[in-house]
Amino acid sequence: MPRWILVDDTDPGITYTGPWTADHGSQDNLGNFGVPLLSTLHGVTSDASFSYSFKGTRALITGTMQYTSSSGPVTNPSWECFVDGVSFQVHNYSIAENRLIFCEKDDLADGVTHNITLIAHVSNQRTFWFDYIQYVPSSSVPLDQALLSVDVPDPQMQFGPGWSQIAPGYTTSTKGSTFKFSFIGVSLTWLGYYNNQLPFAATTASYSIDGGNRTEISLNGVSSTPTGVQYNQIFFQTPKLLAGLHTLEVIYNGDSQTTPLSLSVVFIQNGTCSTASCTTPSASSSATLSATLSATLSATSSTPSFTEARHHSKHSSKMKHSLKIGPIVGGIIGSLIFTIACAFLYTIYRRRRWLLRSKYEGSPQPDLMEPFSETATPPSMLSHSMGGGMSSKKSREMAQLERHGHSASVATASSHTASRFSDATVTPTTNATSSGPRVARDEDSGVRLAHSNECDVETLPPEYSCD
Repeated sequence: MPRWILVDDTDPGITYTGPWTADHGSQDNLGNFGVPLLSTLHGVTSDASFSYSFKGTRALITGTMQYTSSSGPVTNPSWECFVDGVSFQVHNYSIAENRLIFCEKDDLADGVTHNITLIAHVSNQRTFWFDYIQYVPSSSVPLDQALLSVDVPDPQMQFGPGWSQIAPGYTTSTKGSTFKFSFIGVSLTWLGYYNNQLPFAATTASYSIDGGNRTEISLNGVSSTPTGVQYNQIFFQTPKLLAGLHTLEVIYNGDSQTTPLSLSVVFIQNGTCSTASCTTPSASSSATLSATLSATLSATSSTPSFTEARHHSKHSSKMKHSLKIGPIVGGIIGSLIFTIACAFLYTIYRRRRWLLRSKYEGSPQPDLMEPFSETATPPSMLSHSMGGGMSSKKSREMAQLERHGHSASVATASSHTASRFSDATVTPTTNATSSGPRVARDEDSGVRLAHSNECDVETLPPEYSCD
């Protein structure tokens, strides 16, 4: 449920045009909708107007009709309402009553400054009475010094066993039934109702603030017998408190044969508070209010705070309001992201180590030829040798390097050497199996020509006979 800001007729932010007069208490006993807000009204006996600027999504104007439409041959006042210069529908009444909604406007642009204006048309000296403006503020609107109206139920309200919903609020007839409510402000006013369909024998309840001394309150439903229901009855108002966080606890002392304890709305007078004065008074309230109350105001429309005339046609909707848990959700998401990042980096680290070990510890590489074996390759097998064959000594050195883990430079060199022979035409020779040197004996002592195409030929001197 949204929380409304109440702007009493005495608020200096209201601009009056015309011969308005302030009134205190003259209409308190009118009807059964309760006394005017703070028992104050502004009245005028000729055409006049007033206006007020605000930021919010819904607004309404409430006033008093002093006379019924059948109380004489004269005409009651009439009125027109405007928001930002555009007129909208008003509500007309034939009854004499306080707290009547003269007009209301929904679906206003959020975060935009609006101006609401009422023009009163008065004849025959019948006073037009204005009581208060009520609006659902935008989230950016400060609540310092604001008077808040909190409808039931509210997320911070804790109804104990025995409570049930009976229009226009909640009621209990269970002895010892409790109610708790945490709030920020300097005072709280409890408004309930009496219903002549329920027991009306006198009884009591009591309340305490922040676990302090209990204060007893009287409950007596006798006043409802002639009217049926008495709405907006002030059951109690706390004394002025230090600005900050407080917890209200109420206990019902009656039973099923006595006047029930009821609740329709609470008023909270907010106030500025320093860090020290806003210290949580109890552990239970700190667990529930660290991120609320100042941020529960952006919502869709709902039933207005005060009970209206039963003949009044109005629009209403309800909204469930939950605590903002952005800080908690943000912390959880941040932790998950951090954990996933660490796991990802660790996986990359492990994979790089595996690749390096595979590379430098002799793991087989794809498409890599063994360049040489310890057995020298016969010259006749390499038809494109790029300058001749490789000696057996070099072949053995390369084989030893590969067995003992050669360095990166050797690996590169051997790979390059292997690639040089990758295109060679291999012609197997069945009789080329010996790896020892060839032996050739000269037959005379003439000139010796080099054996360009032979490898490791050992030349012996010629033999001479006695002949």
